[in-house]
Amino acid sequence: MAHPSPLFTAAQREQFTRFPQTDERILSRYYLLDAADLRLVRERRRDFNKLGFAVQLTVLRHLGRALRPGETPPGEVLAFLAEQLRVDPACYTQYAARDPTRREHFAALCQRLGYSELSRHQGAELRDWLVTVAVVTDQPFALMSALMDEVRRRHLLVPRFSVLERLVRSARVRADQHTYGVLNLPLGGDLADRVDALLSP
Repeated sequence: MAHPSPLFTAAQREQFTRFPQTDERILSRYYLLDAADLRLVRERRRDFNKLGFAVQLTVLRHLGRALRPGETPPGEVLAFLAEQLRVDPACYTQYAARDPTRREHFAALCQRLGYSELSRHQGAELRDWLVTVAVVTDQPFALMSALMDEVRRRHLLVPRFSVLERLVRSARVRADQHTYGVLNLPLGGDLADRVDALLSP
């Protein structure tokens, strides 16, 4: 059985899975801590725990996932958060070395902010939602961008890229089926004759 051709190039996959380039707009939108965030972060005692917790909080909101093992946020993110917390950004290395603490903090944040893993039912709901977008455009890159935004909006943890790719593929097929169904709807009454008349010179 032949495998379907991939929807995305390796470069496109990387755009959706790597830590994006940060600029002032990204920093102010996703990494600016409000008063509630600061109260939550300052419940941690040591500076490196405060900074690490703030990193996990903001990355969860921005990317919808935890930092991967060995993944370090850009220096601009660390500096921006450290400035708000008035701590040394270099202390993050102490936090990064503590895997149990990072996992514990991430689990606590997911529970506190209402994030959950994608279930089969939620996947079906997302696919049906994406069909309405795919009726307008079948471009895989645009569909994946819309899907990831919706996943984050629903406070779902972003799953593996292969899972998202299957949702995009399924939505495109269903959108095509919907379009063909609409085009083949039977015309009632005298509507068929009136449509045929449009073709007469």
